[in-house]
Amino acid sequence: MHRRSVLFLPLLALARPALAAEPTPPAILSITPTNGLTNIDPGIRVLSIMFDRQMRNSWSFVKSDQGEWPEIRMPVFRHGDTLFADISLRSGRTYAFSLNSTRFRNFRSGEGVPLAPTLIRFTTRPSESQQTDL
Repeated sequence: MHRRSVLFLPLLALARPALAAEPTPPAILSITPTNGLTNIDPGIRVLSIMFDRQMRNSWSFVKSDQGEWPEIRMPVFRHGDTLFADISLRSGRTYAFSLNSTRFRNFRSGEGVPLAPTLIRFTTRPSESQQTDL
């Protein structure tokens, strides 16, 4: 009887399901206007953000003190993984905003995993009159 119970215990260990790995947060594959660049065309009218997976139809654009707030309107996800929004930019400005923050976390994957807070910052090229003033 003792031998049977000893042989049975290792079989129970094999039958236990493995612990599920923590889901990874979504990642940004591309963004327009390009994050970190200067000399961005102020005529760009569409903000686009492509993620590495399907996302929920929700978002958190958060103001930053590292630049001006661009006017962002009518965000919508297309194909589930790419967000498009109208954006208004002016020449010679540095813009900054965050996708999510520690408080606002509505950019989420379809599974509900939030995007890590991500600072987006770029500078538009100056107009011709701004360049002559320099």
